[in-house]
Amino acid sequence: MAFTLWLKGVLLTDCDELYNAAYRISGVYTIQPVRSRDPFLVYCEMEDGTGGWTVIQKRFNGSVDFARDWQTYKEGFGSRSGEFWLGNDKIYQLTNAKSYLLRIDLENWASDTVYAEYDSFYIEDEAAKYRLHVGTYSGTAGDGGKGLSYHDGRKFSTHDQDNDSHATNCAADHGRGGWWYGGCDTVNLNQPYKHGGGGSESHGIEWEAWTAHKYSIKSSVMKIRPN
Repeated sequence: MAFTLWLKGVLLTDCDELYNAAYRISGVYTIQPVRSRDPFLVYCEMEDGTGGWTVIQKRFNGSVDFARDWQTYKEGFGSRSGEFWLGNDKIYQLTNAKSYLLRIDLENWASDTVYAEYDSFYIEDEAAKYRLHVGTYSGTAGDGGKGLSYHDGRKFSTHDQDNDSHATNCAADHGRGGWWYGGCDTVNLNQPYKHGGGGSESHGIEWEAWTAHKYSIKSSVMKIRPN
């Protein structure tokens, strides 16, 4: 079930506005950012006491295939109540309407959890290949050039649109998941879901500063709120 909530006849623009309007139940809501012509569904995390988070990516069981093409990453895919990618156009519309921070929550197969926060986050439009911009890191996941800061300033790539700086197509080589590849990645939360985590195979859900290159993380959540 999705909630559609209006304030003085206008749809609210993100989950933080919903939270500030006293909606405190996590779930699927309809919003309409200032830059969006049409409303769309989002998942809102409301119950951690820090405000309303708009979730832009979620993975936890491998039920959704993230090996998608440019157009599908542009539009978004999956279920807002399950695993999903919100869509690059929607992320652009959100993050260019106001200033946001990004939080990423990660869990490994031993049920250990860490997080990373970046004090600013936005992406450019499709003409600029959804180029990523992140600010200063804090958290427990680690960065040091092996977190998302490595991908700052990178363009988004998919297996059918190669915008990375590598000699080959990183998306095609790394399980066909779309991401802000450089040459190629230290973080990639959209690579193939691999149960169990360890082993000799790379190109799973990756945060190199925490788990090293060949460990596939169990779950990831990317979420934003105004900073």
